Amino acid sequence: MLLSLTIRDFVLIDKAEIAFTKGLNILTGETGSGKSAIMEALSLILGAKADAALVRKGQEKASIEALFELSPLDGAAALLNSMGIDSDDSVLHIKREISKEGKSRIWINREVATLASLKSLSPLLMEFVGQRAAKELFDVGNHLIILDSIGDLTPLRVTFQESFHALTEKRAELRQFTDSIDLARALFDKKAADLKEIEAVSPLEGEDDALFEEYSTLSNVEELKENLQGILDILINDESGVLSGLNAVRKKTEEYLRIDQKLKDPLEMTKEALANMKEVERTLSLRLSDLEINPERLYFLSERLKAIERLKKLYGPRLEDVLRRWKELKEELSSSFDADERIESLEQEIRSLTAHTDRLAQELSLARQNFAKIFAKKVTAAIRTLNMPSANFSVEMNIKPRSASGDDLIEFYLAPNLGENPVSVSKAASGGELSRVLLAIKLVESSTNTSIVFDEIDANIGGSTSAVIGKQLKELGERKQILLITHFPQLARFACRHLKISKKEEKGRTYTHIEALEADTREGELARMMGSCVL
Repeated sequence: MLLSLTIRDFVLIDKAEIAFTKGLNILTGETGSGKSAIMEALSLILGAKADAALVRKGQEKASIEALFELSPLDGAAALLNSMGIDSDDSVLHIKREISKEGKSRIWINREVATLASLKSLSPLLMEFVGQRAAKELFDVGNHLIILDSIGDLTPLRVTFQESFHALTEKRAELRQFTDSIDLARALFDKKAADLKEIEAVSPLEGEDDALFEEYSTLSNVEELKENLQGILDILINDESGVLSGLNAVRKKTEEYLRIDQKLKDPLEMTKEALANMKEVERTLSLRLSDLEINPERLYFLSERLKAIERLKKLYGPRLEDVLRRWKELKEELSSSFDADERIESLEQEIRSLTAHTDRLAQELSLARQNFAKIFAKKVTAAIRTLNMPSANFSVEMNIKPRSASGDDLIEFYLAPNLGENPVSVSKAASGGELSRVLLAIKLVESSTNTSIVFDEIDANIGGSTSAVIGKQLKELGERKQILLITHFPQLARFACRHLKISKKEEKGRTYTHIEALEADTREGELARMMGSCVL
């Protein structure tokens, strides 16, 4: 749910802080007052393309901030975590800045984010429904998408699509193979050569790191021995060595212990340090005796590392990738190259995939057929509450050539009046009818999205119808947060929160003013709107 929207230096808006609430939030105001700017700001928060023209004249940048309350059901918190963005699972903060040069910056929970991340997140936060959404009903291809989405058929369609694409790819593979047997044989031979090259080295897991560590030591033996000897000289020098110095400290401390018993702890620490230094001297001496120059071993390590690095460049970049490719090649080349055998294998896979895809297509068609009846009844019931008491909505389903969406052509039909034949929504619905069909669909939809923005959904309808729509939106607002721009007082009176958008001129500049109306001021705005309607 959208909690608040803060806008600075955006179009005519100098600064605005807008709080929203649950239920029906309505924005009203005269034409040109800035309502569209608020919708534009919301669309930018949801990932729309930035435009330098939106920055207020004379300012360096515009900024928009939105605060959302997250629901455990919307999946936004899980998506944030997958993006590596901190989330407290309850509140989400999004900020977007647009410079006067048109550059855009985005922060999600105060962490810099990409536009792609914002676009993937926004569908889980808010649905934006405008006149464009209603016009999308003119495209019959969208009817199937709507039916699948509302009927929770998308997972079944995705399963079908996976099988359909696998079948398409396998058929293409067979065509390519039969058209290019020589190419297939060359590919087999290339894999065999790759396998031979890897097996000539036969690297072991983690071998490159172990070899490099040993090589680094052997290649620096002389320097290491010289430095170790230097350290030992510091430790055991008869006159100025660390051990000699610690022994002298021990003797002096023991000598004066009879005078000052408080020297007992320093004496013990000196003895401990002396014992530690003797252990250091012993360990370094052993290591020095173990070090020896071994040119043969060094050469072997160098050549072995070169061979492994070559494999990593060809099949890597990591040794794990080489080992995985080695395993894949052995599996792929487990049998000798046989074109006829390969063709038969591909044809068998195609037969199996065809049967599987046919079954999924039938399941998908049956599920659509069953839900289409339920959907049509629900939309009909909803649209009859929108001042179309005799309207009838239906879903026609026909067979089409199979594609990634299945075998079905879905088309919505509307008979707006009693005694009329149903006509495709994509061809003959008026603007007002189209708006009501869209709203009816939203009324029966049960998506997990908790917020919907309606941008002038009441366009092309009359005042009496707007009152009916207002009542329905108020009921919808009991389940979802609704944001709506309207010019109808009949609709606006159902608002849980009423925001008045106006503009004023001051010192040669025009400013957009946003006011949350209380009961007394709200009546004045409704009266103004009523007067506009009368005129």
